[in-house]
Order: sequence, then C-alpha cells, then structure tokens
Amino acid sequence: MRQNGVATFTLMGDYLESYSYRKGTRLLISDVEDSSFNGEFYVTGHPSPRSFTVDQPEPDAVSGGGGLRRWPQGEFVMGGMFYGGTRFPASYSGNYLYTDFRGMLHRIRFAADGSVATEDIIINREPGGGFVDVNEGPDGALYILSYYQAILRVTPVPGGQAVIVSSSELVIPEGETKIVMVSLAMPPMVDVWVKVEAQGGGDDLSVVEGGSLRFTRENWSVPQFVTLGAAQDADADVEHAAFTFTPSQDFPVVTVQARTEEDEVPEEPGSDGGVDGGAELDAGTLEDAGTAEDAGTQVDAGTVEDAGTLVDAGTLVDAGTLVDAGTGHDGGSGSEGAEDESGGCGCGATALPGVLGWWLLAGLVWKPRRARR
Repeated sequence: MRQNGVATFTLMGDYLESYSYRKGTRLLISDVEDSSFNGEFYVTGHPSPRSFTVDQPEPDAVSGGGGLRRWPQGEFVMGGMFYGGTRFPASYSGNYLYTDFRGMLHRIRFAADGSVATEDIIINREPGGGFVDVNEGPDGALYILSYYQAILRVTPVPGGQAVIVSSSELVIPEGETKIVMVSLAMPPMVDVWVKVEAQGGGDDLSVVEGGSLRFTRENWSVPQFVTLGAAQDADADVEHAAFTFTPSQDFPVVTVQARTEEDEVPEEPGSDGGVDGGAELDAGTLEDAGTAEDAGTQVDAGTVEDAGTLVDAGTLVDAGTLVDAGTGHDGGSGSEGAEDESGGCGCGATALPGVLGWWLLAGLVWKPRRARR
C-alpha cells in the first residue's frame, strides 16, 4: 500500500522478518501487479515485525504480489573511516566507509537525525577479497588493505576535470606548518595553473610555499606540495582562514578551511596583578612593613624586644619580679614550702633578713644600670 509518498510492504511466505531489512538496506522490488511499486529503494522504517517502508513519490495505490531481492550485506565488518577528502564527489563528505573481510567496501550515508539513510557496496571482490582496512591517501584516493598481501587504490570515475586537494579542513599549531597535496582528476587539454591564496585570518594564516602550481598532461596525477603556516603571536585568539585553490581553466575552485591552534593560555581573573596584588600580595596588606612585619608591631623593640617589656630587667628579668629572691628563688617560698639551703619553712618569717639583704643589693646594682641608660 502506498500513501502520501510512502509505500508499505508486508512480507509473506518464507521471507525473513523485517529486521533482516534494516534501515538503509538497498532492495530490488519487482513483479508487483501495479508496476509503479517496482524499482530499487532503501528501507526507511518498520511499522511492524513483518513489514517495512520505502519512499515512493507516486500517487496513492494498493496492490499485491511481487518479489523482493536484497543487495548483499556482507558478513565481517573490519576497519573503516569517515571520508573528508575532495577527490570523490561532495556527496561522499562525512560518509562512513568500511571494509568487509569477504572483499567488500561499504558506504553508509546518514540521515539528519544521525541514523543510517542508505547503505551501498561500492567495491565487491568476494569471495576471498580479505579486506581488513581502508584509509584516504595524501592524493585523496582510497587505499584498501587486503589480508592477502595486496593494496587496492580506488579513485572515482572522473565526471569532469577537478582540482584534488588532500585535506578539506586543517588545524595548524601556532608557529608551525602543514602540507597539503594537490593534483588534477584527469589529464588536462592544456597546461593548468593553480593559484593558492589565503582568505581571512589576517597575517596569522598564510601560504608559506607552493602558491602557484603547474599541471601538464605528463604530471597531472603527480601530487604537488603546498605548505600552509600559522604565525606565532602573543594573544590566545583562534584565527580562521579559507585557502582557495583556483585553477586557470573553467572548473571548480576548491576551498580548504583552516584555523590556528594557540599555545597561549588566557589569564584568569585570579592571577590579575590588580586583584591579587591589592588583596594578598599588596604591601599594605600581608607584606606591608606597617602591618605584618612593621617593627612597630611585631619586631618593634618597644613591643616584643623592648628592654622595658620583655627583656627589661624590671619586667621579665628584673630581680624583683622573676628573679627576685622573695618570689622565684626565695628560700621561704620558691618550692611549695619545701626547705632549701636557707632553712625556710614557707611562711617567710625567718627569711626577712635575707630579703632585706637582697633588696639592698638590688638597689646598689640597679642604680648604676639606670644611670648608664
């Protein structure tokens, strides 16, 4: 049944259930009573376990009968890659290409939602191909590695003359260069000159070498080198530029997008001299002599080391306070009432002459010190 441009087919008899016809599978439908249902299509969905849908932009209709053939799907998924070159048509950009050990190269295109839209086999060397990996070469061609000591080079059948560039996007570290390879898709009728220029990016992205290339009927397929560079600068801004490859003949211009990879690290607000210096490192806060290390606060002789406070004989070392015989070393009171060499008993009655003697001695010693100060 077909409705609103979507045809739904129901599997009958010995056909496998619809999960064998996954989304993107390529099918050949034939011998339907209404021939407008016949043709090659890709599965777009599964309304039920035994039905599938395809897009058919035809009038609504209902029919019966018909046969179904599924294109080969392979058996052993091996190495693959996302294509990003320019040698193949633009429709290949972003496609996933992967190898099958039976000897197949598969191509998957994606729908807008990221699901598989179509799946095709673009090379089939089964049985016995032994394909294990595929990658893009510097000339834009595909290179397939076979388990059986072989490498296949794959290029598209030229639909017309074109400039082939090995990369469509580049990231160039600051102060470094990248090399791209350029060739033609087919032999030219006359010599072709290709001019390479940078569009945008200021002076940070430029053509270092190979700005003008010449291709002839003899060297058209031999890649030539173009060196693109990113200048060293003092900022951390990423620069963007488009490098254009313009042929002298009337066929398409190729554009390669490039950006710089900066090596500067942007300063964070916490490391700004105007913030840290005024809060933690400002001389007026932690290291200011007037606050933390000012001699008048911690190191000032009048506070910590002033003879009149900590070292002054009249306070800490003064015989009348810490060293006074009547307080710290007095035989009558210095050892919790225990007797010392003076024979005192803690009440201080028999030690009075000794105390008076110490006071007199202290007076004799003290006056000269005051006089000297």
